[in-house]
Amino acid sequence: MEDFWSFIGAFSITSATLAWLIRSLILHFLSKDLDTYKTKLKYELDHSNQLLLQKISLYKEVSDPIIALISKVKVDGKEVPQEVWDEFDKQRMTITCQISMFAPANVYHQFNELIDYIYDSSESVVEWDFTVFRQKAEVFFNYIRKDIGLYTDDISYIGHR
Repeated sequence: MEDFWSFIGAFSITSATLAWLIRSLILHFLSKDLDTYKTKLKYELDHSNQLLLQKISLYKEVSDPIIALISKVKVDGKEVPQEVWDEFDKQRMTITCQISMFAPANVYHQFNELIDYIYDSSESVVEWDFTVFRQKAEVFFNYIRKDIGLYTDDISYIGHR
């Protein structure tokens, strides 16, 4: 009977030691997997944040030359000076390259539609109408908003001007 109790005692100690060892190994591997997952998740989050900031910066750059040009369009009935068009055209080419590399195709196409309208108006292919320009700009900005992912609703001018 004493052998039985010795066997039970030795078996219990061995079982407890084995269970502790298995638990320790499992925790070690789970902890290692968790650390790997955390590192991967942090990298993906940092990458997404960096991409978002780059896109916001790109889209800010896109609007500056358009705003500068539009503010000079036929002020007091005068034509826009050629040097303003030359500067706009240079900036437009740079922006077109950036948008084609970093923006989705629908943003690129809407940008070109807006630019085509500006050029068509300046060349008297179509008559300049700020309302039409604003509508084209709104569509372009709606695509930008969706690309950035901050808003999914569409903006539109509801005023009377």
